[in-house]
Amino acid sequence: MIIFVNKKTIQYASFTLYLGMQAIHTALILLAAGNSSRLGRPKQLLPAGHSHLMGRMMEESGKVPFRQKVLVLGAYSSQLITNLYSNDFQLVINNQWHQGMATSIRAGLEHVLKDPSIDQVMILLCDQPFVDASLLLRLLACSRKSTKGIIASTYADTLGVPVVFKKPYFSYMLKMQGQGGAKQLIGRHRDDVDTVAFPNGHIDIDTEEDYDAYTKNDLGHFLNKKEL
Repeated sequence: MIIFVNKKTIQYASFTLYLGMQAIHTALILLAAGNSSRLGRPKQLLPAGHSHLMGRMMEESGKVPFRQKVLVLGAYSSQLITNLYSNDFQLVINNQWHQGMATSIRAGLEHVLKDPSIDQVMILLCDQPFVDASLLLRLLACSRKSTKGIIASTYADTLGVPVVFKKPYFSYMLKMQGQGGAKQLIGRHRDDVDTVAFPNGHIDIDTEEDYDAYTKNDLGHFLNKKEL
């Protein structure tokens, strides 16, 4: 029997039971190591709802029964640590964050793999404000049913994060270099990808203009945004 001590998880009880043992072998890696160069201040701490972007991602993922939850920090790590609302995450400090997102993925995965029972990982970013627990659970449900090795979110005619990588991809992830993130690995193995729709997945916060549009619910702004 599963006992939920967090009231916010109760609404997901039936979904969690459906996932069964699959969910507890999944580790979450939340990437929050970047220096928000285009914004000029830590995007992780931009207000979002009753929290900030990083806190909101931690809260939503806290409603999902991951076996491990790892938060990877780098730039602004001291400042971010003082603004953590949850102690459910294991902290990993990536001192090589300036060498690109791949270093944070590697750092998170190396930590996760200390637990030999982990058979898949989910990669989550801080800057997609419409990620919620329902999406994460749908990704896990798809992973359980699918024979594919990658379960990616689909939005705006592309594939991206949040994304689940099963164990056969761990070796690829540990070899990633530079700015290449999860999206690059997805693209290289498109034939082994299953998808879950995430209609607002293209909405991410990189600049002050993005954040202003988000706070004003000007979602049209993001349709014209070009990814750099």
